[in-house]
Amino acid sequence: MTAVPFPIASLGWAPLELASTEWSCSCGYIMDGGPVGDPLEAVRLASAGVESLQWELDAAQERFGSVLRNAAELGAGHDALSRAAGLTVEELQDILDADVQLL
Repeated sequence: MTAVPFPIASLGWAPLELASTEWSCSCGYIMDGGPVGDPLEAVRLASAGVESLQWELDAAQERFGSVLRNAAELGAGHDALSRAAGLTVEELQDILDADVQLL
């Protein structure tokens, strides 16, 4: 088996920065080798992954609120809008009210 760097989808820079590797065999078996070297590299990699996901979640929530607000302004009824969004009418109203408070 040999250790080779492998890409991490959400953190393309991580294999180069944190020396992440996987062990692969000519038979096709692959085993995660984890970051090599400093044992805190795994912690930094996990922390960076969480931070990236938090940024993505924040951006998605902002887009969701914006789309809901735009649809409401264009005259979509709250019942239809809540069904389309997969929310209760109360949850929808909370989101719309929160967006108004931010303005």
